[in-house]
Parts: sequence; C-alpha cells; structure tokens
Amino acid sequence: MRSRSLIPSLSLVLLLAVSVLLLPACVGQNTGSGNESTNASFDPAALQGVHPRLYFTASDIPALQTRMQQAPTGSSWEMIRRTAQEVSMLPPGVDAPDAEWAVIAGLRYPALYYALTQDAAAGARGRDRLLQVCSWPSWTITRSVQDGHLVNYDTGKIAIAVGEAYDWLYPLMSDEERSTVRQAILEKAVKPAYLDYRSGAYLADAGTNRAAQGWGGIGVAALAIMGDDPGNPGVVPYFSACEAVMQEYLDAFDREGGWPEGVGYQSYGLSDGSGALYYLEALKQVTGENLYGHPGLQKAIMFPLYLAPPDRKSGSDSFGDDSFDTLYGGGVLARFTSGYRDGYAQWYFRNIPHTDADIETFLWYDGSVPETPPEGLPRSRLFPDMGWAVLRTGWGTGDTMLAVRSGPVAGDHNRPEQNSFLLDALGERLVIEPGVSSLTYDDPHMEDWYWATVSQNTVLVNGNPQSQARGTTRGAKAGEVTDFFATDFYDRVVGSAAGAYQGKLVKYVRQVVFVRPDYFVVFDDLEAPNAVKFDTLLHALGTNSIAASGDAVTVTRNSVRLHDTVLFPAGFTSAIRAGRPVLFQGADQPTSYVQLTTASPSTTARFLQVLTPLPVTATPPPVTRVEGPNVIGARVQGPSGTDTLLFSTGTGTVSTESISMDGQGCLVRKNGGSLSLYALHEGKELRSEGSSLILATTEMTAAVRMEESTTGVLRLPAPAEVRIRTIPPGRVRVDGIDHPFSYDPETGLLSLSLTQGEHRLDVEAPAA
Repeated sequence: MRSRSLIPSLSLVLLLAVSVLLLPACVGQNTGSGNESTNASFDPAALQGVHPRLYFTASDIPALQTRMQQAPTGSSWEMIRRTAQEVSMLPPGVDAPDAEWAVIAGLRYPALYYALTQDAAAGARGRDRLLQVCSWPSWTITRSVQDGHLVNYDTGKIAIAVGEAYDWLYPLMSDEERSTVRQAILEKAVKPAYLDYRSGAYLADAGTNRAAQGWGGIGVAALAIMGDDPGNPGVVPYFSACEAVMQEYLDAFDREGGWPEGVGYQSYGLSDGSGALYYLEALKQVTGENLYGHPGLQKAIMFPLYLAPPDRKSGSDSFGDDSFDTLYGGGVLARFTSGYRDGYAQWYFRNIPHTDADIETFLWYDGSVPETPPEGLPRSRLFPDMGWAVLRTGWGTGDTMLAVRSGPVAGDHNRPEQNSFLLDALGERLVIEPGVSSLTYDDPHMEDWYWATVSQNTVLVNGNPQSQARGTTRGAKAGEVTDFFATDFYDRVVGSAAGAYQGKLVKYVRQVVFVRPDYFVVFDDLEAPNAVKFDTLLHALGTNSIAASGDAVTVTRNSVRLHDTVLFPAGFTSAIRAGRPVLFQGADQPTSYVQLTTASPSTTARFLQVLTPLPVTATPPPVTRVEGPNVIGARVQGPSGTDTLLFSTGTGTVSTESISMDGQGCLVRKNGGSLSLYALHEGKELRSEGSSLILATTEMTAAVRMEESTTGVLRLPAPAEVRIRTIPPGRVRVDGIDHPFSYDPETGLLSLSLTQGEHRLDVEAPAA
C-alpha cells in the first residue's frame, strides 16, 4: 500500500508547488461560470469553532427533534437510529469494494445521531471511524489515480461523510483530532480537487453527475472546516474550484429542467450519498450564497414527472443508461418539496415509487406543502437543450406516454439513440428502450447490444448494429429536434439525426404525429450517399410478444396490444429477432424486436407507420395508404371520424385525391361529412374538396378543431394575415384576449392579423 500511494503523493506535492504560486487568479480559467468565489460578504474567520453548521445549526436542533415523532420523518429517523447503532468494521482502505458507502454508513449516521441526541456511545463510534478514515493514505481509488485523476466521485462520497462527521462530532474531539481531520480533508480531497480542476483532468466529469458527486461532496467537506484553522487560509481559494465545477454542473441542466444523462442520473447527481443538493444546502447555510434560484434546477422536477411511466412500477422510463427499475431519489423530492414549496414534487413523493432517503427526508421533507396533481400541466413537453420530447395523455395508470429523443451527445451515459422513441400505453411498456441487465455495466454485451444502435427504436444502415456512432464527446450535435408543436388534440415532433451516422446517411428526418388520444404516425424520410438497405426497428419485452404478417405488426403485452400498420415502403421484409435481457421488476426479462427492411438497395427510403394501442379485445381502426406525386400518407377511420394525413416528399404544392397543401405535412378530419379537425405544417395554404381551410401570407404551422366552438394553435415565424376555416363567429379571442376579425360566410373563412409567435385561438358562436 505504501508504494502504491507514493506516486500520487509526489505528484500532489509537485503540482501544489507550482499551482499555489498561481492562486487565485488561475482558478476558473476552465469555466465560463463567472461564479468562482464565495459570497462577497462572507467572512470565514467568523465561523471558527461554530458547529454544527452544514445543514442545520444548534438553534435548529429542537425542531429536528420534534421531527423524530412525526410522519414520515419519524420512520426516516428510525432508519437513522438503527444504522447509527450498528456495530460494523470499516474496510481497510479506499480500494475495498464499496468503501465509499461503508464510510457514509459508518460516519454519517452515528455522527448525526450524536448531534441530535448526545448519545455518547454513537458519538464515540463515529469519532473512532472518522479518525480511521483520516488515516487512510488516499480517498481516491488507485485505478482513478493511474488514469490521471486525483479525485473522483468516490472521493466526494468519502469527503462528505468525513466533513459531516467533523461538523456533528466537533464537541467530542480534541484539538489534535480536529486538526487531523482538517488536514486529511485538505490534503486528500480539497487540494487534489483543485489540482484536477487546474490541470483539466476534471473535464472528463464536467457537466455530469460525477461532477456533483465528486466536487459537490468535496465542497461540503471544505465548508465543514472553513475558518477553523486560521493558520491555513488556503481552504477558501482551493474551494473555489468546487464552486466553479458546481456552477458548471448547474448550467448543464436543460432550461426546462431536463438532464442529458437521463432521469436516473439527474437524481443521482442531485442526491445519492453525496451530490449537488448537499452542496447547495451547505453553501447556503455556511456562506449565505443561494444557488437554488438556478432556472434549470428550479424546473428539474418536470423531468422525472414527464418521464414517469404510467404503470407506476418504477420512477422512470427514459433514454440513456436508466434501467426499467430506476427509482427517482426521495431526497431530491424532499428538498424540492420544501425548498421550492413545489406541489408537483409533493405529488410525485406521494404517488410514484421513489428511493428511501432517510437522512434527506428527515432533514428536508415538508409534509405541509399541498400536492399539485400534474393533470393541470400541458400534456406534452420539450426539453429543448437536450432534444427530448414527451407526449402524454395524462398521469393516470391507464394513460399513454411517448417520448422521442434527438439531441446532442450526453457523454458517457449516451446511447446511439438518435431519433429513437419509446411508448407506454394502457399501463404497459409496449415499445421499450434497452435499459440494462442485472449485470449493469459489467454485462459483456454492453458494447455490442445495450450501447449499440441495434438495441434502439431507430434506423440501421445495411443492418449494421453499430450504424450510429455512440460518441462520448459531450455536446456533439448528433441529432436535433427541429420542430415541436403541441396542442390539446394534436402533436407533432420532428427529429433530424443524419449526423449520428458518420457519413452513412445524408438525411434522416423522423416525424412523429400524435392524433390525440387514439394513435401515432411515424414517418421516416431517409437518404444515403450510396445505395443501401434501410432497416427500422421496434423493441418489446418478452419472447413471443411481437408478431408480423404482411403490413401488420403487433406487440402484445398482457391485456394490451399495439397495432402497427406499415404503409410504406412497398415490398419491405420483416424479421423478428431475440434481444438481450433487461432488468425489470427485480429480474432479467427477455426482449425481442422486429426489423423492417427495404426490399432492395437504394439511395432513398421512406417508412410510414400508424401505431394504435388498444385492449387486446378491441378491433383496430381500418388504415389505408394514400399516395400521389411527391406525397404519401395514411387514411385512418377512427372513432372520431376519417383522418387523412399527408407528408410531402418534394417541394411546392402537393395534392392527392381531395386535399392539396404547400407545407411539410397536414391532417384533415371529416366526421359524418363535416370538417372537424385540420392541421398544416410550415405552409401557406391547405385546401380540402376545393375549399380553403388555411390561407396565410407567410408559411405557418396550425392545428384547428371545429366542434360547437373552434379552438386552435397557430404559430407564425413573422407577422401575417391569416384566413382559416371556423364556425360562424360571435366572439374571437387570441391568447385569451378579444381580437378584431372579419368573416366571410360564403367561404367560412375567418380573417385575422397576427403577430409573430405561437397563439391560442378561441372562436365562440354568436349568442342565441
């Protein structure tokens, strides 16, 4: 052990000798956060000897003691008490399996128990273990050091437990013991973290969950000792690296709250042993600096909320490396509930499975915050910076959720899933993402299956299972959501993903249309530089769940069946193949997939599929193909009428049968011969049976529903004059405000002047 720890120790000394001369001006040169120092009014010297300080102070202890008798914090306290009284041995060093978790259990629980009860036996156990961990030569596993990293997320977990124990056991320790702990935190965590930041080694973790777990935990440890050693003022400038990395971590959140690595890793980065919320809480308590106002973090609850599977058998159904069994962190929910008084977090906490988080729930949960059911939220949401779109019918156990992904590479937890989608309906997982097996990252098929394009619901080129490059360069533009349009009755998402194929494709545009609440249409427009065969894939749980015959593919899961009618291309072939197992409900379950392949090599191909989830006893609606010059489409005879959906495959005005348009796509619904719904994408004109439905002076996107009243959403890239078919109007409101209009009863067209942007239209009939 001594020889193994010598190299990092020498490296540390040499790097420190150079870098200390450059302090503090060079701190922050690797980040544009602009938040690299503590609160300007903060004086570390005022903290000398003040403990506890991290998450609560001495004045907070009576209120925390009251929580011991309340629900659900009382059950959390009981878990803390039992863990605190366990008599167990710590491992001999950091390289032992799960050493970081053993340190957390061995230090955090008895220390907190002592701080709130003054139980001498628990305090003595915690102090002895604390000094044992401080005697370890290193808090970073040897493998990480050999790879050029002085700290990693294990370091952060050990450091945070040491810092918490120091804070909570402070009265039990002698001055010499306190000095020993401070020196260990500084030399084994805070300084090495600064050096990794200075050298650029941190860039492998920047903007990931590992940054929060590592630098966040180390930052908490630094805050625990700050100001306690006037003879060593270097803690504050070294700590500035933690501040910079953590600000960069927060800036990696999608502006709508999403996290590029997926739901599970959003939760893990925020609170699991260590994490961002511990850091934010300690930073606010100790320095007064409050980062909870970060806009991405404030909306973070929306990410797990929209990706919560309707079956409620886990906390997430999402892309990335999440398993089907992933549970969202109860500690995150507790902090969001109390910190933001967020009713959605409270609803999730009480209605969706989540992890037990005893410490966080005990310290942070607030049962007085009323639940806010998510039914009042928009049914669809785009996380624009990461390219995830989620379309839902609601949050009930029988609702439907479809998610589409096309966005920048998310780093190590990225999969080659550009333009992939998943679908849950009627309480069942129907079209699945690959998840992981029970072996997780030790599975020998991670590279050739779970991290391969063949495991996704996307397109292969010539059957190549690795058609998309997995990519580990975070932020690389492998895919993009180029359009997202959502209404109460009709949604459309467009993804472009040719960039993921390393020259194998020059065009891959996937359009997903949701005709609420009945069915989805998936249209793929593909082009390659050379003649190839194209394959599109659909994955499901089970070995006999998929069947294919002619143009019909079905996925059956218990009492639910997904009907997939493949209208284009003509002459495709289908094959059902076995996939790799996925961990679901605590056990590996088999999977299978259908591979639809074009009949012969070509430079272009188009797939058009209509997906209808129904109970197995229900008969699917008749679906037929529609085709004309530069246009293909589908006719669906559904419960609400006969829908005709068209997709342009050329330019200019296209027409087939009774419909013509000059946009990218359209929908016209007739119910009993009467027009009841229509939509146009990126066009100026839509006509049906010779009559105009939309006429505009600029290309626009619109969806309009005509019943007793007319409602719609109109999106314009510039101010325009717009004429649209409506009922005879008595009152017209745009975005909830009465709007001037004119109406031609002969054509049935309502004329409006509209500004740039997206507008809600409401047309009421004249009063009787």
